Amino acid sequence: RVSIIIPVRNRPKYFEQFYQSLVNSTKIPFELIIVDDASDEATKALIEEIATNPLIPTFVFTNETQQGYARTCNRGMQEARGEYICLASTDILVTPRWLDKLVKAADVIPEGGIFGPSTNIDNKFQIPPECANPKLDPTTIDILARRLEEQYGDEYKEVPIYAFCYLLRSSMITQIGYYDEQFGIGMGEDIEYRYRAHYHGWKEIWVKAAFVYHYGHKSIQNEFKHKGAYIIFKEQQKALAEYVIYSRYSSRGTSMSDQLDLSIVIPIHNEIDYVRGCVASVLRHTEHFELILVNDASDLDAQKAIVQIAQNDSRIRVLHNDEQLGFGKTCNKGIANAKAPYICLLNSDTLVTRGWAAKMLAVAATDEKIGLIGPTTNFGNKFQEIRAAKRIRSPAHVDRHYEKVIEPLTRGQSVCRYLTAFCWIMSRKMIDDIGVLDEQYLLGMYEDLEYLERAWMRGYQSVWVKDSFVYHYGHKSFEAAGVNDKRWKERNLKLLEKTRAARGISMKQVQKWMKQYAG
Repeated sequence: RVSIIIPVRNRPKYFEQFYQSLVNSTKIPFELIIVDDASDEATKALIEEIATNPLIPTFVFTNETQQGYARTCNRGMQEARGEYICLASTDILVTPRWLDKLVKAADVIPEGGIFGPSTNIDNKFQIPPECANPKLDPTTIDILARRLEEQYGDEYKEVPIYAFCYLLRSSMITQIGYYDEQFGIGMGEDIEYRYRAHYHGWKEIWVKAAFVYHYGHKSIQNEFKHKGAYIIFKEQQKALAEYVIYSRYSSRGTSMSDQLDLSIVIPIHNEIDYVRGCVASVLRHTEHFELILVNDASDLDAQKAIVQIAQNDSRIRVLHNDEQLGFGKTCNKGIANAKAPYICLLNSDTLVTRGWAAKMLAVAATDEKIGLIGPTTNFGNKFQEIRAAKRIRSPAHVDRHYEKVIEPLTRGQSVCRYLTAFCWIMSRKMIDDIGVLDEQYLLGMYEDLEYLERAWMRGYQSVWVKDSFVYHYGHKSFEAAGVNDKRWKERNLKLLEKTRAARGISMKQVQKWMKQYAG
C-alpha cells in the first residue's frame, strides 16, 4: 500500500540509524525506494548492503551527478507503485506504528492529501507539548511515542506539514504533479508543493499520535562548509519560494496556467542557429512567461525560420522591423509590446539554465528599488563572470556543468553597478519611471551603460544574482548586426561621454564605481 522514498546524499551514519528504526518500527507492508543523489563511497556501500535485505522489497536508483532534493524525490515518485507515497529524510528516526497511524488517517480523511507526524524540532505546528524539548534524547523516543498514542489516539488537526517526513496520496500527485525542480539542491520546494496542494483543494493533516524524531536539516547542511553560507542559502531559497508562491497562487484572480511573470524580448538579426538554441533553452527552463522575438530585418531565410520557431507555441510572438533599426530600437519595440510586470532583454547568442529567471525574479520581488537584475555568466563582463563558468568545454555541456559545478559554488546576490545587457531583467515600474533604452546609439553598444547610470541616478539598484546562470557565446549578436566595427565603438563612446558630462558624472566617479564593484 505504501512506497517509502528515501532521497540519499551522503551522511551514512544518519541513514543507517534511520534504516534500523524503519525495519524495527514499521509493520505495515511497504516497498522501499532509495534514490542515491551521487553520494560518497561509504554511503554507496551502505545502500548496497541495505538492498540485500530479503524481507523488504528494495529498489535503488542512482544519479550519476548531484541533481538536488526535488529531482531526486521526483525520480522516486515516478517509480513508486503504492497507494500512498512517503517521502522521508535520512536524518530521522521513526517509532512503532508510525506509518500505520499515518495510513489510517489517510483512509478516513479522503480530502487529505498530505499527512505528517508529530516531531521534536523545526515545525512548531507539529510539535505537541510533550515533545517541545530541543535536547530530547533519541534513545527515549519509543516511550514518548507510546505516551502520544495514549494521549491523542485518533486526534487529527489541519496544520502546515513539513517535508522531513510526510505521507502523500498518490491520486493527489497524479493531479498536481511532482516537486518544482527549480529549487536546486533543496529547501523551499516543499513549501511550494503545500501551496499547490491547497490550490487544488487538498488538505494537510497532522496525525498527533504518530511520532518521528528529527535531528534537523543534517541532510542539507552537509552541502555547506560554513554556517554562514548555509544561512545565506536558506534566505535565498525562502525568497524564491515566496516569489513562486505569490506569482502562482496569490488571490489576483489569475489561475496558475494564465499567470504571466516575465516577458522575454529577444532581438534578432540573422544567426538563426543561435536563435534556435536560445529559444529551446528558454522553453525548457522557464515558467509563466511570454517570448517576444523581434526580427531586426534579418535575411529572408532567417525570417522564415523565426516564423517557423513561433508556429507551434502560443507563448511566442514575432515582431518584424522592415529595416535594420539596431539593438536599442528593436528592444524598445519588444518592451512596448510586453505584458508582464518584468521584462527580460536576452541576446540570441545565449543559453539559459534551470531556474535562471525564477531566481532573478525572486530577488527582484524583495525590493521595489531593484530595477535591473543580471545572472552569472562565462563571457562578457568581468563583474558577472566566475572562473568555473569559463571551463565549459562545449555548449552541449552547459546544463550539466551548471548543475554539477556552478550552482554549488554560487550563492546569494550583490549590488553590481555594471550589468551587461546580454541578459537583463527590468522592472516595469522602473521602465515607466525612467523610460526605455536611448535610441541614439543606433545599431548598439554602450546604451546599456547609459541606461544603468540613468537608473542609478534615479535611485534604482542593479543586482547580480549569483546562482542564476546564462551561458553567453560572446558578441555573436553584435557581429551579425555589424556592431563590432571600430567606428561604432568610437561614435557611441563619445555619445556616452557627452551624456555623462550632462549628468555631472566624471571619469573619476566611473572608475570609482568600477573598482567598488569589481569583486
